[in-house]
Amino acid sequence: APDFSGSQETYSVFGELKVPLGSIAEANFSGRYEKYKSSFGRFTPKISLLAYPFDMLTLRASWGKAFRAPGVYQQFAVQSAQPGVTDPKTNAFVFVNIRTSGSRNLDPERSTNWNLGLTFTPVRNVELNFDYYNFKYKDLIVKENPQPFINQAHQDDLAGLSNTPAQQRVHREINGNLQVVDLNFINASSVEVEGFDAGARAWFETGAGRFEFRVDWSHVVKYDIRLTAGGAVIDG
Repeated sequence: APDFSGSQETYSVFGELKVPLGSIAEANFSGRYEKYKSSFGRFTPKISLLAYPFDMLTLRASWGKAFRAPGVYQQFAVQSAQPGVTDPKTNAFVFVNIRTSGSRNLDPERSTNWNLGLTFTPVRNVELNFDYYNFKYKDLIVKENPQPFINQAHQDDLAGLSNTPAQQRVHREINGNLQVVDLNFINASSVEVEGFDAGARAWFETGAGRFEFRVDWSHVVKYDIRLTAGGAVIDG
C-alpha cells in the first residue's frame, strides 16, 4: 500500500448537570458537542438516573447517543489485502488483490444506547448486580465486498458492455486472470445488540488481607446485523 498523510482538527465542549430528586434519587444530564474543522458537527446527549429506595438496593437507568468520526486512515489511506473470492469466469476459488481507498465523504458512525440495572446487597459484604443493555449502531464504516463487483463485471462482459461501473473496479490480466479489484470504505452496516449481565461477589477481611470471590454471567439476547441500508437482517 502506498504511503499516505492526512490530518483532522476537532473542537468540543462538554456540560453536565446533576439534579437531586429528594433524598433517594439523583438525575444526571450531560451533553457534548464536537465539531470537526471543515466538516460535520454532532451533539451527543446522555441522561441517567440513580435511585436508592432503601439501603440494600440501588437502581440505575441511562440513555444516550454517541458517534465515532471516520479516522485519518479511513479517509486518506489505501489498504491492500488478498481475500478469497470465486471467479465467475472460471468458477474457481482464487485469491485476489484488492485496494481499498479512503473517502473524505464518510459520515460518522452513530449509536443509541440504554441500560437498566440494579445492585442488591442482601447481607454485609455480599453484592448482587444485574444489568440489561441495548445498543444500536448505524452507518458503521466498512470495506466494500469485492465479490458483487466481480460478479457484476462478468455479467457486463457477457452482455457485451464496456466501461461499466463494475468493470472499472475489476482489472484482469491479459490471460483473463483476476489482477486487482478497487474498493472503497463506505457507510453501510448497522448492528443492534441486546443482552444481560449479572454478577455476584463476596468479600471478607483477614489479618492477611482482603479476600474476594466473584461470579459473572453474560447473555446476548440479540445480535442483528444489517450489511447494507435496507438489506436483510442477519441474526448474529
